[in-house]
Amino acid sequence: MRGILQLIRRLSSIGVTPEMPFGEERSIRFTNIVVLVLFFIFIYYVTFGFLLRDIIFTAVSIAVLIADLSVLFFNSRKMYRTARFILTFFAAGYVMFSSAYSVTRQYSTVYFLCCIVAVFLLYPPSAKKWLAVVLVVLTVGYIGMVFLPHRFVEGVALSKSVTDYVKYSAIFGALVCFIGLGWAYWYSIATAEGEVQRENRKVVALIENILPVYIIERLKENPRAISERFDDVTLIFADIVGFTPLSNKMAPADVIILLDRIFTVFDKLAEMHGVEKIKTVGDAYMAASLPGHNIGHTVAAAEMALDMTRAISGILTPHGDTVRLRIGISTGPANAGVIGKKKFSYDIWGATVTKAKMLEVSCPDGGICVSDLVYQKLSEKFVLEPFGDLGAQGESFRTWLLKDRRVTSGI
Repeated sequence: MRGILQLIRRLSSIGVTPEMPFGEERSIRFTNIVVLVLFFIFIYYVTFGFLLRDIIFTAVSIAVLIADLSVLFFNSRKMYRTARFILTFFAAGYVMFSSAYSVTRQYSTVYFLCCIVAVFLLYPPSAKKWLAVVLVVLTVGYIGMVFLPHRFVEGVALSKSVTDYVKYSAIFGALVCFIGLGWAYWYSIATAEGEVQRENRKVVALIENILPVYIIERLKENPRAISERFDDVTLIFADIVGFTPLSNKMAPADVIILLDRIFTVFDKLAEMHGVEKIKTVGDAYMAASLPGHNIGHTVAAAEMALDMTRAISGILTPHGDTVRLRIGISTGPANAGVIGKKKFSYDIWGATVTKAKMLEVSCPDGGICVSDLVYQKLSEKFVLEPFGDLGAQGESFRTWLLKDRRVTSGI
């Protein structure tokens, strides 16, 4: 059963492209499904013609069956209008032929009604003019069908059992047509909506890699510019030591592979510690530990920084050179927001960010430098050593080296 459903899904997708509007996609899927429904109906009538030993009826049924399958070919070549015309006029023409040629004339109106209903579903909203043209042609065709002479095979006398069989087959066929059209429309809508939902999930996942989740929710409610003020946030600024000399010895592709490997590790650590990645600039990595963290945002930042230094110690360049970091951590107030309308990004700025960058630049290779305020929040749980004073813009502050987590012993 699963294999049959997969086959139907694959056939219904013939001619569908990812960039296609929803209405057009739904129309093409519906067209393909109608082809499958009519295929089984025409197979039935081909068999019916063989049973009656009627060469003309059988030949016409086979021709229409081939025309029905050709619709899939034209859709695959993106000749959508041609595919719709073939499906519409061959189906309607077959109804007119059957009406004039068989004993099912009284049921032909029902079949023709199926064709008209199908036309409204075959053509997307963008094809209103062609829909009107087709409806006019079908209306003229129906009027002609009403006045066509009835010419069943001359010289063939049908028994009552055969006549009843033909009558009930016509009724059953009409019922199958209506049910088939309804199912085809439902399936085309459900499949198209499923594709849209899958694409939406991909888009949401992509946006979640750019913006924090709570920012995305705010953008859904209010798409205007978003900015916010944090009274207390911890910033991490990490930079690869001597990256320029290292990269000069490497091929460009190897540089990208190395950075991707390092930053992928950092991204996983950020997710693990509940820290928000802000951006990468060249070989620099910036992250923010925001308020509301269950262990405290400064502690989370310190845990991540220690894990970053340990993780990178196992990474080597293609030439066997070791990779080391310098990390600066600062805590305090900051502003954040979504910047830009195209290629937008979530960014954070302020004196705290500047201080984190200064700490990183002044830090010894392989070290983690933190501000005095960070030291006050971490001293009970982490081992820190004094590093010296750092000054900028007339301000001087003490700095510390974060060495490790403090080991607590219990009795």
